[in-house]
Amino acid sequence: MRINKSKKLLKEGKCILGTWAGLGFTDPTLIEIAGYAGFDFILIDMEHSSLDLQTIESMVRAGDAADITTIVRVPENNPKTILRILETGAQGIIIPHTRNREDVEKAINAIKYRPYGDRGIFSGSRAAQYSAVDFKRHMKESNEEILFMVMIEDDFAVEELKEILSVQGLDGIFIGPADLSRSLNALGEQNNPKVVKTIESIFDTVRKSETDMKIGIPGYHSAFYHSTKELVDLGARMITASPADASLLMRAYKNQLNDMRKGIENFLGEDHLK
Repeated sequence: MRINKSKKLLKEGKCILGTWAGLGFTDPTLIEIAGYAGFDFILIDMEHSSLDLQTIESMVRAGDAADITTIVRVPENNPKTILRILETGAQGIIIPHTRNREDVEKAINAIKYRPYGDRGIFSGSRAAQYSAVDFKRHMKESNEEILFMVMIEDDFAVEELKEILSVQGLDGIFIGPADLSRSLNALGEQNNPKVVKTIESIFDTVRKSETDMKIGIPGYHSAFYHSTKELVDLGARMITASPADASLLMRAYKNQLNDMRKGIENFLGEDHLK
């Protein structure tokens, strides 16, 4: 398994920047574009999309080509689903709506090979380079390189955060401001005091824990609207940009079209436009 550059950078205390795929466009080309644009990682979303495993594998392959870390947010904490995603060669797993320590341990059991977990064995997978490498080497590298994070996006998970952070093998947490605001009855509000206080308490709990846990969070999120600098000051080391969805393309097209129309109007007049 290739070196997970995003995990390496996090271990070095550096910040990594990424974006999302699957929330708008689902073509693997988007993964390559994000990689060539310079993002460190891309979160491939299966929770809120219709992505299937064949497309996921194509996206992971595109990520390998463009040297960008591919991290998949699974739809649920299901060992069989996690296994099939890892066999595509994905370099990271994020579990949504994690509730407690038991949820984290269940996921680790599916992600890690023995002695740290009980991941199933198949030497012919893409992750194992179709048996081109020694399988024991593949097991060791997978246990070392796969980035494992859980999402904290419910009020009850915040209450269990200390126990969640104590689990060996967890690399970090990713805060979900939207669902967190929902659970706090503040959906649709920007920087609701209750949401802000809760998210700041998450950062504080991680900071006070005796761990090297990393924190991820979306940048400029409507529910927790903070700049990248502000998030880094709080303690974030993994920040995502908004996903490239149809609305972004629409705005880009409209801006280009308006510029073209103005050029024609200025030169030939309005009569030359429909």
